[in-house]
Amino acid sequence: MFRTLRRRIRQKFYFKTENLVRCLRLFHDVVSETPLADKYWVCCGMLLGYAREGQLIKNDFDFDFHYWPEDVAELETALERLQAAGFKRCFRWVNNEGHTTEYALIYKEIKFEFFEATRTNGNIRWYTYHHRPPRQYINEVPAFELEPFEFYDRSWLKPVDHEAYLEQVYGDWRTPDPAYSFYEDCTAIVGHEPWTGDNRW
Repeated sequence: MFRTLRRRIRQKFYFKTENLVRCLRLFHDVVSETPLADKYWVCCGMLLGYAREGQLIKNDFDFDFHYWPEDVAELETALERLQAAGFKRCFRWVNNEGHTTEYALIYKEIKFEFFEATRTNGNIRWYTYHHRPPRQYINEVPAFELEPFEFYDRSWLKPVDHEAYLEQVYGDWRTPDPAYSFYEDCTAIVGHEPWTGDNRW
């Protein structure tokens, strides 16, 4: 009951489209003044909304981005600047090998997540996690180049062939699926195992 009430409060006061867009623009503007600018790119739900609907997806209340491991110093600077702007530490996900692969910040109840992307045998790989039960998932898609695109009056980066990327992640991405689960339905998952890492920042 508490979770349902909290979700309703968040939807009423924080998850309105105008607030999501305002916070997204603030995020962009802060990061654009850091060395991470032009070194991270949009993925998952935000990219799906752009490609399928030309706007943010209803009931998608977080924003996901990728970065390369060689840019982790730039990422850390961006994280510091974001925190100075009011974004709060949420989670720092560490895989079973003891390596941090994901950082999550929260701003006005909206989550902003950075996933490390690595190049592996012609593919791009990243980790996701689930804590009930604790599992780590390995995701891979064919390697791609990046290009800029405009979304909500800001310039971002995305895979050049974003349709092929979305098909790798969602399958039939053109058909909305409210029940889609990244832990059960993601077609980019190539392996999973019990997770023994940590997510405390």
